[in-house]
Parts: sequence; C-alpha cells; structure tokens
Amino acid sequence: MTPDGNARVFELEGGGTVTIVSGQSGGVELQSSRPFPPGSTLVFRDSNGGGSVRVKVRGSRLVGDTASARPFRVEGRFVDLTKEQRTLLFPPS
Repeated sequence: MTPDGNARVFELEGGGTVTIVSGQSGGVELQSSRPFPPGSTLVFRDSNGGGSVRVKVRGSRLVGDTASARPFRVEGRFVDLTKEQRTLLFPPS
C-alpha cells in the first residue's frame, strides 16, 4: 500500500500488472491483469529497487469484470523472498 491507502501496482514479466491484496506467513493473494495456471511461477518487478519477486501459483480465478484492469485473483506463495524485499512490499506500520 502507498501512504495514501492505494495499492501499489507492479509490472508483470511478460506484460500486464499485479497488485498485492494480502500477504501472510508465506502466502500471498494478488489481483492480476491475467490468469496463471496452478504450479506456474509468476514474476513481477518491484520498482523500489527490490529486484524481481517470484510467486509460485496455487490457483487463479476470475473475480471481476474482464473489462477491469485486474480481474483475476491469484493465490500462491513467495519464492526466495528476502527480508529486504519483504520490507519493501510490506512496510512496517
């Protein structure tokens, strides 16, 4: 989240965008512009210098209107997330 309460938008490798809905104890929920099959790995870039972030996908489903910017909910877990990346993605309150 940004200081004004809006979700940060990240660029997906291969095109598209993603936002983090929630992240807890290794699991993460994302809102994505495209679906991902179970078992795949999605990669997005953190523009704040944290490098590439990888998520192993558990599943995805259509939850919004396909005309919206990010109609797919993707569930998975972070892969090799460093402490620095975690701090950039989930700043302490």
